[in-house]
Amino acid sequence: MRGWGSMSEEQAIKPPVFQGEAAYAWLNQAGGVVREGRARLVMDEECLALAPEGGSGRRIPYRDIVEVKQGDYQAVLLLSSQEKLLLHRLGYNYEDFLRLLFRERGGMLLEDMLMQEKVLRSGFEATYNYYDASDQVLGEGRCEPRLYETALVLIPEQADPLRFLYSEMMDLEAEGHTLKVTTEYGEGVVFSRMGYHLDGFKHNLEVAINRLEERTQALVKQLLPMADPAQVWKLARVMREGRAASRHEINAVSRKFWPVLEKKVDESPIKEEYAYLKSLAQAEQMAMGVKRGLMGDLTGDYVWFLFPVYSSDPTQPGNALIMESFSDRETAQATYLFRITGQSEYASGKVDMKAETERMLRRVNRCMQAINFRREPIYLPEERLREPRYLRYLYALRRLPALEELRKLYIGRVSHGSFEQWQQGVAKLIDPNR
Repeated sequence: MRGWGSMSEEQAIKPPVFQGEAAYAWLNQAGGVVREGRARLVMDEECLALAPEGGSGRRIPYRDIVEVKQGDYQAVLLLSSQEKLLLHRLGYNYEDFLRLLFRERGGMLLEDMLMQEKVLRSGFEATYNYYDASDQVLGEGRCEPRLYETALVLIPEQADPLRFLYSEMMDLEAEGHTLKVTTEYGEGVVFSRMGYHLDGFKHNLEVAINRLEERTQALVKQLLPMADPAQVWKLARVMREGRAASRHEINAVSRKFWPVLEKKVDESPIKEEYAYLKSLAQAEQMAMGVKRGLMGDLTGDYVWFLFPVYSSDPTQPGNALIMESFSDRETAQATYLFRITGQSEYASGKVDMKAETERMLRRVNRCMQAINFRREPIYLPEERLREPRYLRYLYALRRLPALEELRKLYIGRVSHGSFEQWQQGVAKLIDPNR
């Protein structure tokens, strides 16, 4: 098109995913127009390119698009640079543009969030209704459901991806031409309009869930070779992949298992660290879990612990939930500490710390599962999240309220060097006068 900004030679070679025309406006933070006009839009697998009439073009990588707001046949793209791009007057291309934008961007976001996790099955199409524990609808429309190693992922046509962990699924209920998936938190998603693919989708979902449960049972059996099959199954249920089971839950199956687990720790690189943290913690509220490494078979599986540290005397060290881990292939790099309750509330001595700790144990666990146990999104300051290599975490922060809460509760981390250096670092962070 004459007089319009030109695209790169690389774009010209690759067939575009979408191309069309639109009116555009760059907006400031207050919503005021900085500049506007008509432009040509081209989408490929990596970015959206904007070529204004009589101006220079700009390529916008999908990872730079932190959020997409749409309505009234217009879309506002919120960028990591804190700029806003308004696109409208796309005509009949509006629906296709949004669908393809969410699809291409969603694929990149999934790659960021799930890292090396494999897709087990894809190619399904469905209508979905996603609702919370109070039956409020949070999303609906057409989507592509994909089965990954540890989670069911939905890629909606006009919304960001949704991830449902197999370890949180409590029920699969097929009724007529629908399939309802319910989580232990009361959330659910109903799939419909899948035609003859519904039975195959349900079968493959059950296979993926069972495969992960069998893997957890194998890990439990490896940790506790003296357990009989019934006990292994019960333990695997409370220690489902990535889930930390409390000492109380494990003792409910058998009081023999926790001492055996501690013996395993005595053979690990964190023997001294575990003993020190245990001496500080409320022993009955300690929790442990098993998790597949972020790099799959390259990093193997690891064991992780949560140590609740608090006292009835608020002048003593405490008000911290301490996370530690180890594996046969990879020594833990750092110990992470989170605040159980507000420092002023803790100092008042009026908080039911046992109940508050139980709530925080579940909260921290679910947040770690939501971010696939990545540590960097927890401690990096927001200005660093805007660096190109960390933009994927900025998206997670915007989309995962649990991560935002966890960052607010984050006290600090202590790297593993010498035991003395590590111990001093932990002691400093749990000092009530810090």
